[in-house]
Amino acid sequence: MAVAPLALLFVLVGQQPPHLESNPVYRMLINEGIFENQSPGKLPTPTMADGLSRAEQRAIIDKLSRHDFATLTRKSVVAPHIVDIHKVDSGDPDRPLQSIEFWFIAHASLDAMSDKEFLDSLLTAEDSEGETLDAEALKARGIEIVDKERESYGQIIFPLLKKVRLHATGRSYWSRTKESILTAAIVDPRFRKDDKFSNQWQPLDREGRAGPAESYTGAGLYMKITNLQQPAGTVFVECHIRGVEPKGWFGGVNLLASKLPPAIQNQVRSVRRSMMKAKDDKKE
Repeated sequence: MAVAPLALLFVLVGQQPPHLESNPVYRMLINEGIFENQSPGKLPTPTMADGLSRAEQRAIIDKLSRHDFATLTRKSVVAPHIVDIHKVDSGDPDRPLQSIEFWFIAHASLDAMSDKEFLDSLLTAEDSEGETLDAEALKARGIEIVDKERESYGQIIFPLLKKVRLHATGRSYWSRTKESILTAAIVDPRFRKDDKFSNQWQPLDREGRAGPAESYTGAGLYMKITNLQQPAGTVFVECHIRGVEPKGWFGGVNLLASKLPPAIQNQVRSVRRSMMKAKDDKKE
């Protein structure tokens, strides 16, 4: 890929790419991973780096998708997107990993999206519930937020394929450069056995009744939104997710690969719609 010269430049000058420098949650996901500093739990680096020329950006998009460029960049919430879902060998048969990634282009403005509440909404599933942890709750757990504009902690509860109810308490952080925004979140292991905000999952029966709770050990994600030089007024959006999929979820059957794409399609359309609205509102 054409990003190699840029990566080499950062090495030569002894600096990290900007988001690694300024976003501690993203840095954790890339350098340490979602648990115990093991390679399979580390998330991949972005597909689209900052600092690329128009031709380099176009080459990455052409290599990534079978769709033609005009179709991918169409100003429509139903324009194509790209999805990749696959299992990752964690080295632990009792703790398999899933990698979920998707990419798309949207007509949007970075300035209109430079807001934590808005960025958090992009990462929230429509059928989930959530609660932000306030300063008092964090202080009781020995946690202090340094940058209230960019960092937060919260618990999310959502049913996964109507088979699992997941409770996950995590830390999120967003960062901005001249060319991109990156928002990252990780399930915080400090809440694994918390009295109120524990990381856990429960099996759901056909009537939606929840069974006994078991500890959930880890997941992380980031979304990077990068300005495209062509067409003007568009951004390249990529989301990378890596998480533990306990065997008890689906009995070893890879349901996510077959059942998750329609949910991702709905999420992509919802995100596109929100981005386009934010851009239009900014103009007013």
